[in-house]
Amino acid sequence: MRGLRFLVAVALLPALAAVAGCSPREVFLAAAGWSDGQPVVVLAPCKGSKVTQVAVYEESGSAWEVTNDAGVDYAEFPLFSTPAGWTQTIGELRELRDDTSYAVLGEISGHPPVAGVRFTAPQLRELGPDEVLARPGKTGELMSKAAYRKFARGAC
Repeated sequence: MRGLRFLVAVALLPALAAVAGCSPREVFLAAAGWSDGQPVVVLAPCKGSKVTQVAVYEESGSAWEVTNDAGVDYAEFPLFSTPAGWTQTIGELRELRDDTSYAVLGEISGHPPVAGVRFTAPQLRELGPDEVLARPGKTGELMSKAAYRKFARGAC
């Protein structure tokens, strides 16, 4: 069942990203990075939208998920931590392993996950402190955090 959850999450990335492009209120963009020796998630929704949930899934189906009822316009925080104002809802996943793939997804105000990025731990460790892997539905494209935020704004 856990493996199925990951496969469904990853399979939906490209299809949902394409559909979401038609409606700014439903677009969510998530990126993964590496900062201060740990993996981070970077959330940059479209202008006027708020991120209310972020989840990371691994191939086995294990997940880590946090929610924020108020939502945020932009956020960057270490994976497996619970930032102020957020609540951890799933905590099965506690670290990244080199031999598996992951997907980070998010949600805006009750909409289903619509865009994110797939990555591996070695990919993240190669990133500089101002770089992320981003692009919905793809394995990940290296870009600066500033370029990612510009991309996220322009995707709506």
